[in-house]
Amino acid sequence: ATLRAALRLLRDRPALHAQCQDMVVANRRTLLVQRFVLALTQGGPGMQHRPIDLQAHDPARYVGDMLAWVHQTVASEEELFDALFGGGGADARGG
Repeated sequence: ATLRAALRLLRDRPALHAQCQDMVVANRRTLLVQRFVLALTQGGPGMQHRPIDLQAHDPARYVGDMLAWVHQTVASEEELFDALFGGGGADARGG
Protein backbone atom coordinates (compact mmCIF):
# COMPACT_ATOMS: atom_id res chain seq x y z
CA ALA A 1 0.00 0.00 0.00
CA THR A 2 2.87 2.37 0.78
CA LEU A 3 4.46 1.75 -2.61
CA ARG A 4 1.20 2.44 -4.42
CA ALA A 5 0.71 5.64 -2.40
CA ALA A 6 4.21 6.80 -3.32
CA LEU A 7 3.59 6.03 -6.98
CA ARG A 8 0.31 7.98 -6.88
CA LEU A 9 2.22 10.99 -5.55
CA LEU A 10 4.71 10.64 -8.39
CA ARG A 11 1.91 11.22 -10.91
CA ASP A 12 2.19 14.92 -10.06
CA ARG A 13 5.73 14.80 -11.44
CA PRO A 14 5.39 13.11 -14.84
CA ALA A 15 9.11 12.96 -15.61
CA LEU A 16 9.89 11.13 -12.36
CA HIS A 17 6.84 8.90 -12.80
CA ALA A 18 7.99 7.88 -16.27
CA GLN A 19 11.52 7.28 -15.00
CA CYS A 20 10.16 5.07 -12.22
CA GLN A 21 8.11 3.09 -14.73
CA ASP A 22 11.17 2.64 -16.93
CA MET A 23 13.24 1.38 -14.00
CA VAL A 24 10.56 -1.10 -12.95
CA VAL A 25 10.23 -2.35 -16.53
CA ALA A 26 14.01 -2.75 -16.92
CA ASN A 27 14.31 -4.68 -13.65
CA ARG A 28 11.31 -6.89 -14.46
CA ARG A 29 12.73 -7.59 -17.93
CA THR A 30 16.00 -8.82 -16.44
CA LEU A 31 14.18 -11.00 -13.92
CA LEU A 32 11.85 -12.48 -16.55
CA VAL A 33 14.70 -13.37 -18.89
CA GLN A 34 16.35 -15.22 -16.01
CA ARG A 35 13.09 -17.00 -15.16
CA PHE A 36 12.55 -17.97 -18.80
CA VAL A 37 16.00 -19.53 -19.02
CA LEU A 38 15.29 -21.42 -15.79
CA ALA A 39 11.93 -22.62 -17.13
CA LEU A 40 13.68 -23.86 -20.26
CA THR A 41 16.53 -25.62 -18.52
CA GLN A 42 15.42 -26.51 -14.98
CA GLY A 43 11.65 -26.32 -14.89
CA GLY A 44 9.40 -24.63 -12.38
CA PRO A 45 10.05 -23.94 -8.72
CA GLY A 46 10.22 -27.02 -6.53
CA MET A 47 10.27 -29.30 -9.58
CA GLN A 48 6.58 -28.46 -10.05
CA HIS A 49 7.05 -28.26 -13.82
CA ARG A 50 9.50 -30.13 -15.98
CA PRO A 51 12.04 -28.19 -18.06
CA ILE A 52 10.60 -27.00 -21.36
CA ASP A 53 13.76 -28.20 -23.11
CA LEU A 54 12.70 -31.80 -22.46
CA GLN A 55 10.11 -31.31 -25.22
CA ALA A 56 12.69 -30.20 -27.81
CA HIS A 57 12.15 -33.45 -29.76
CA ASP A 58 8.54 -32.36 -30.52
CA PRO A 59 8.70 -28.91 -32.17
CA ALA A 60 4.97 -28.15 -31.86
CA ARG A 61 4.90 -29.01 -28.15
CA TYR A 62 8.21 -27.23 -27.52
CA VAL A 63 7.06 -23.98 -29.12
CA GLY A 64 3.61 -24.35 -27.56
CA ASP A 65 5.11 -24.70 -24.07
CA MET A 66 7.29 -21.63 -24.62
CA LEU A 67 4.33 -19.61 -25.87
CA ALA A 68 2.22 -20.78 -22.92
CA TRP A 69 4.94 -19.59 -20.54
CA VAL A 70 5.14 -16.23 -22.31
CA HIS A 71 1.34 -15.86 -22.33
CA GLN A 72 1.06 -16.56 -18.61
CA THR A 73 3.94 -14.22 -17.82
CA VAL A 74 2.56 -11.36 -19.92
CA ALA A 75 -0.80 -11.63 -18.15
CA SER A 76 0.88 -11.60 -14.74
CA GLU A 77 3.13 -8.68 -15.62
CA GLU A 78 0.19 -6.69 -16.95
CA GLU A 79 -1.64 -7.21 -13.65
CA LEU A 80 1.45 -6.15 -11.70
CA PHE A 81 1.97 -3.06 -13.83
CA ASP A 82 -1.69 -2.09 -13.55
CA ALA A 83 -1.61 -2.56 -9.76
CA LEU A 84 1.51 -0.43 -9.39
CA PHE A 85 0.84 2.29 -11.92
CA GLY A 86 -2.94 2.40 -12.10
CA GLY A 87 -3.64 0.77 -15.43
CA GLY A 88 -3.25 1.93 -18.97
CA GLY A 89 0.17 0.35 -19.44
CA ALA A 90 2.14 1.71 -22.40
CA ASP A 91 -0.96 3.45 -23.78
CA ALA A 92 -1.02 5.77 -20.78
CA ARG A 93 2.55 6.84 -21.54
CA GLY A 94 2.00 7.24 -25.24
CA GLY A 95 4.06 4.17 -26.13
